[in-house]
Amino acid sequence: MSNNFSFTEYCQIITQWQKDGYPFVTDDVMRQKIAIYDEKLRELARKGNKETGEQVAYIDNLFEISERTPVFDLKGYMVQQLENYGIKKEIIEKYVEQIKNAKNEFVAPKERLANFDLMGSVADEEKLSLFRKNVWQIVDKLCCVGQKINRVLADSLEQHPLILKLEQGDFHASMGECMIKGILRPVLWMSVPDFKKLPDENVLATTLGHELGHWLDFGYRPQECLLESCLIQECFADIVGCQLVKNADYNIEPFIDRVKGFIAYFNEHKLPQYEICARKRLGLLTKIFKMPQSRNVELGKNGRIYNE
Repeated sequence: MSNNFSFTEYCQIITQWQKDGYPFVTDDVMRQKIAIYDEKLRELARKGNKETGEQVAYIDNLFEISERTPVFDLKGYMVQQLENYGIKKEIIEKYVEQIKNAKNEFVAPKERLANFDLMGSVADEEKLSLFRKNVWQIVDKLCCVGQKINRVLADSLEQHPLILKLEQGDFHASMGECMIKGILRPVLWMSVPDFKKLPDENVLATTLGHELGHWLDFGYRPQECLLESCLIQECFADIVGCQLVKNADYNIEPFIDRVKGFIAYFNEHKLPQYEICARKRLGLLTKIFKMPQSRNVELGKNGRIYNE
């Protein structure tokens, strides 16, 4: 194993993280270091190295929790946040109904320490500049709207400036967080097939809105309560994101199309848990926004994100 890898140090990082109650790691540099450690260890294990195979098993065991107990009322927290954001009562009631059977338990958020993607773009800055400009214009537009939830987003991003990371690949986005010099920062990671060709603005806006909805969830939960619940979190981000972009006069139908496309994708890849979640998300969205369960099944699956 190379000199810049220390299995002992990697174990110490994880152990200290657990002792501290699963906080965010100290800064982006440390997150990258952890990601590098994890990838190197698992790469050696994949090559059949017996010692590293045992070390991977040991690392995985560090994250096991013998008892999973509901230490935090995630559902109650989400409902309170929606009320704080000025979401209509009837929308909140539909959300509560949809998530009533979802699990509400504490799970050590392993992906917040290990398994981070090494974020960074593979395209040069000249190719990225137009896409970056388009993203920031949409974010600015969302923040300039006078409705309460948009003002909340604007205030949040003023206190916690957004970091944008870009890679080339299938159209995809995800929201992460990191602590830099004592300030919690949202990290928006996006993968795009062609940075020189701008996506349909409504597709991009609704995608950004959903991810920023995740930030308004994770960025304000108590750090020791970073529970994971696919349905509760995704439906929350759907509602918040769609409301943000509707307030800014974007069309949310492309987003509903993409969620329907996820159903086809998860079905094809035999991921029933995620397919069920996507179906429930689609049902909730169409009920809330009074829109038909869209005709385009393939949009999310094939990533057709450009105007045709």
